[in-house]
Order: sequence, then C-alpha cells, then structure tokens
Amino acid sequence: MLEVLRKNMKLVIWIILFSFLATIFIAWGMHFTGGRGEKNYVAKINGKKITNEEFYSLYRDWINRYREIYGEALDDEMAENLRRLLLSNIIAGELLYKEALKEGIKVTKDEIEEVVKMSPIFKNDKGEFDPGRYAQGKKVLPKTWWKAQEKETKKTLMARKLEAQIKMAVKVTDEEVRQYFKEKNMSFKISYLLIPRSSFGSVSVSQDELKKFYEIRKEEYRRADQVKVEYLSARKPGEEDIPDSSTRETIIKNIGITMENALKELDKGQDLKSIGKKYSLEVDETPFFEKRQFIQDLDFQVFTRAAFTLSDPGEITDIVQSPNYYYIIKLIKRVDAHIPGLDEIKDAVEKEIKTDRQDTLAKARAEEILKKLKTGEIKSATADWRTSIKTTPFFSAKGEIPGLSGEKELKKVIFELSKDEWSEPVKTSNGYCLLKLDARIIPTVVDATQLGTLSEELLQIRQYQTAQEWFANIRKNAKIENVLYPEQKAGEQTEETAEK
Repeated sequence: MLEVLRKNMKLVIWIILFSFLATIFIAWGMHFTGGRGEKNYVAKINGKKITNEEFYSLYRDWINRYREIYGEALDDEMAENLRRLLLSNIIAGELLYKEALKEGIKVTKDEIEEVVKMSPIFKNDKGEFDPGRYAQGKKVLPKTWWKAQEKETKKTLMARKLEAQIKMAVKVTDEEVRQYFKEKNMSFKISYLLIPRSSFGSVSVSQDELKKFYEIRKEEYRRADQVKVEYLSARKPGEEDIPDSSTRETIIKNIGITMENALKELDKGQDLKSIGKKYSLEVDETPFFEKRQFIQDLDFQVFTRAAFTLSDPGEITDIVQSPNYYYIIKLIKRVDAHIPGLDEIKDAVEKEIKTDRQDTLAKARAEEILKKLKTGEIKSATADWRTSIKTTPFFSAKGEIPGLSGEKELKKVIFELSKDEWSEPVKTSNGYCLLKLDARIIPTVVDATQLGTLSEELLQIRQYQTAQEWFANIRKNAKIENVLYPEQKAGEQTEETAEK
C-alpha cells in the first residue's frame, strides 16, 4: 500500500488540494447564501435542487481555470460574472437533461469514458492524454469522484445529443435555397431625398435650457474611473515563433527573469524609460482609459485590471502576466468616477440639445415633403428644399447604397418597400431620409455552383433559430427558483443560455 502511495504521490497531493479547495468554496458558498434565507441550494429547477455543495464545487473548477489565464488580475467583479454565468449554464443544462430523458436519449459507458479521459488531470505536460495517469487515477481517485464525473458527463452528452436531434429535424428545400439565393443576390434602384440636420444650423440654446437639460440628464454624463499609465512590456514567443516547446519555455522563463531584474531596479527608484532601454523592453504610455475599454482583447483585459489596482501616482504593479505578454505598469494619474459639472461639459450638452432639435425639425420637414410626394406634387415638395431627389444606379443587396454608404438601417426599409412606394422618414446618422423603390431585379437563374454552400448556410441559420425557439419555450414553461440571483425571472433567457 505504501509503495502504491509513493508511486502516486503527485496525484494524491492533487486530490488533497482538490478536496481542500472544495471545502473552502463550499463553506464560503453556504455562508454567502445564508443571508438569503438560509437555503442550502442556489437554484431549484422544476423541483430539482442545485445544492451549495454541487454548485461551489463546479465554481471552484471554473475559478481555477480562469486564474491560470488571468492570474492576480482575476478580481471580484470577474469572479462574480463567472458565478452568474455558471449558474445560468447549470440551469440550462438541467432543463436540457430533463428533456433528453423525456426523449429517451441514451449514452454509452464508452462515450462517457472518452469524455472523462479528456480531464486535465489525465494529461501530460504537452496537454496530451496520458494512459499512465489515467490508470493511476483509477487506483487512487475515490469512487465518489468517478461517480460525480460520470454523472455530469452523462448529462452533458445527453444534452448534446438532444441538441443534435433537434437540429437534424430541421430541413431546407431546394426551393427555399433558391429563394435564399435570390434574396442575397437581388439588386435595387431607388430614389431618395436627404434632409440633413445641418440645414437647421440656426438653432440656439439659452442658459436656462442648458441648466434644465443638464439637471435632467446629468447622470448620462457620468464618467467612469480612468487611469493613465506608462509600462514596460515583453511579448512571449508563441508556437508559430518557436515550434520547439522546450526552447520556447526556456526563452519565456528568461524573459520573466529579465522582468524581475527590471522590477528590482524600478523599486530602487530608477526611471522606467531608462530601465526599458537597458533591458531592451518595450516602453509605452497610454492616454486616459476606462476599465472596460479593452474588454474584447484578452491581454488588455489583464493589463487593464492590473492598472486599476493602482491608486497613487508613481505606484508600480508587480510583474503582470497575460496569455501573450509580461507587463510592469506604473500609474501616472488616476481620475475617479464622477459627474462633471456643467461648465466642464457645456459644449457637449449644448451640442446634444441642438442635435435633438435639429432632428425634430428635419423629421417634421421630411413629413411635410412626404405628404406632397404621395400626392404627386414633386416639384412643390422640393421647391423650397436646397437638394433635389436623387436616383441611384442598381446596387446589390450585399453592397453599399450609392450616396448613402454606411446607412445599414436603410436597407431594411428598402427590402420592405413596394415598387414606386415612398417610405416614412427614416433616421440616419446625419438627419432624415425619404426612400422610394424604383425597381427590384430578382435573379431568374440560380448559380448551381453556389447552391451547396448556400444550402448549408441557410440550414445553419434555421437550425439555430429552431433551437433558440425550442429552448426559449422550455425555459418559459419551467419552474425556476434562482436563489443567488432572484432578479432574473424564470422565463428570462440570458445571452449565455442562448449560446448554449
């Protein structure tokens, strides 16, 4: 027995750590939810309770995975978003599982085992499945762990099969594909008349109007926390730069050592730029930016969160690691969230008032002109207007509208118009516009070489729509008690569950 333990010591230590972290999260979870009525569950779906223990065990796994990516930049806000997302996915998963049971969907032991083998603890340093580790796990991991893994894997696989079954039931006919081709490839010729707001430039705003507008809407001008920083950065080479993993890891390690040396000198008061030059590190400075400004970029998410931990000018972070970079960040200035005074944003407020009034005048003028256009008084309609009605050449449904580039909303209106029909005034980025459909060309010959691709494209669209409608109906009719987030209604479909 001792020999077995010695051989499997790494795995045993991992299991102990696993259990220790689970205890922490479960205890924290129970403490957190205790303030919401001392309930021992986070949600109830059609009578099925998701217990604190179940939820926070999964939550621990999520936090650990994201901490590997974000490091210390994983703050309370991100952790809370992860918790909300996880609960949303659990609720969706439970609903799908119950529906899969109703449909009689089955999964085999072999299917379950193949998924369990993909667990990170059974992979080697290269991220590949390690049969040896799996065999060790069979000997050392408790039966309760295996049962939990198999149970959750079974539910996940059943949900996936149900989703596939729903999608497989969706079909598109050749005629539907041909119609889809025609809609994508039809072309239009239109007439239009623009009424730009700039034509009403004589609008004036009094001081009293400025004050009243500001007081009513000043919250809209609230500015979030902003920081301005300078920083050192070093990019980690990727596999595309250095294919050999051993060499790549050595270089990344050496870059980390360089950053440590740079940080030591900065702590002694050395200048950031001179340190960057000494160690051949990138040195740059940001303008003022907000915390959510780089939300789509994973590296800048980490960078931003680290930057906002700084409070005093001159304060420096420790070494910050993102997926692709090392950073050391120094705060130049921080501006806390506030509502600027009217004097500070007077020009912006005045511009907004003028824009609103100009839009109102432009729309009213467009409505006057439209009445005359509908009765055939074209000359009278445009006599007092500085621009005439313009006509476009034919343009593709997929292309830009000549003379109205970038106005995507106008296309939706054009699709709905009948021949020679004028539209109601449509708001544009510059004012208002009236549109008339002069001609529509629908392709009579379908390009057979495109049918295969279009068929798959249309099928995916229909499958997605069908799955969304089906799940929305299931969720709407479900009885859901959300203890953690009671403000989320039972029938409310979040973005996360929609993606699921």
